[in-house]
Amino acid sequence: YTLLSLPQHGEITLNALPLGIGDHFTQADILVGSLEYTHNGNTASSDNFLFDAVDASSGAWAHSATFDIIILQNDLDVTADLTENLVCHNDSTAQITVAVAGGTAPFFYSLNGGTAQASNVFDGLPAGMYTVEVSDFYGFTATSNSLVVNNPAAIVVNAEVTNDDIAVQVIGAAAPLEYSLDGMVFQPENL
Repeated sequence: YTLLSLPQHGEITLNALPLGIGDHFTQADILVGSLEYTHNGNTASSDNFLFDAVDASSGAWAHSATFDIIILQNDLDVTADLTENLVCHNDSTAQITVAVAGGTAPFFYSLNGGTAQASNVFDGLPAGMYTVEVSDFYGFTATSNSLVVNNPAAIVVNAEVTNDDIAVQVIGAAAPLEYSLDGMVFQPENL
């Protein structure tokens, strides 16, 4: 193949080197992926270039043939939501669920740059800051908003004995609370 014109909305490279008018490439270059088109990022949805082709075995020649390129735009939109917060201090019970709009399935989800997974739900998470990168069938990617999973304060329990009564004061916990002396029978009152 001999390049007769260049695409208007991108660049053709052979083994990562830009090609120009008059440069050559082979069918083998195409088959092994050495010939690549890189879009320049504008809003164009198509591009093309002209080439001459000669069949080495038969000598057949195609002059000024057009190679049409369909440009796919990255329209992925990703939103991450904290769907389960931490229950206790230093726990690992948080859950993040990711919603994707646009793109082409299947999608893969990577939490904080970790190994990608097919599920859009990440659970068993400790306190920390999280972002999710999503990739689609065509290799397009988008990154979610950042989420912060806060670590709840540790519960502090104070007990005071007066006569035969034990009064319990709890700091750092959210109501409703239940109290027990033996871990089996619980009551809502702290006395």
